[in-house]
Amino acid sequence: MVDVRSNESPGEKAFNLLSKYLDENGIREFEEISVEMESIFATHPSPSLQTAENIIASFFRARGVDNDFLNKWFNGAKAHATGYGIGAEGLPIAMLADFGMFRFLEFLREKDVPDDVIFQIFSSAAQGDGEGKISLWGM
Repeated sequence: MVDVRSNESPGEKAFNLLSKYLDENGIREFEEISVEMESIFATHPSPSLQTAENIIASFFRARGVDNDFLNKWFNGAKAHATGYGIGAEGLPIAMLADFGMFRFLEFLREKDVPDDVIFQIFSSAAQGDGEGKISLWGM
């Protein structure tokens, strides 16, 4: 486990952990994913299921992923949401949230950030800023 100062805000903890494992370019790339995801949620605050699926499919198709993978992704996302008691109304947002987590997780693993540190980063970010927001940049 990485030792971080206990007087840091959750956002500061997340940022400091990222800074230990990512260089300046890596931090910039991570922030770009964050900005892209924030933009998706700002542009589509109440997306339809079709809109959420289109956003996710566009990302994966640009990477050459086939329809079989997409079908498994969507079926898995629906099962995951159902398992947490999320109904049809909340499903599109849940799918986009899972998509965002996937993007962050994939990026951090590509950068060889250990799983326990990834967990700490996500845990710190999920603690938010006390105003109901999740923030990795709470400086």
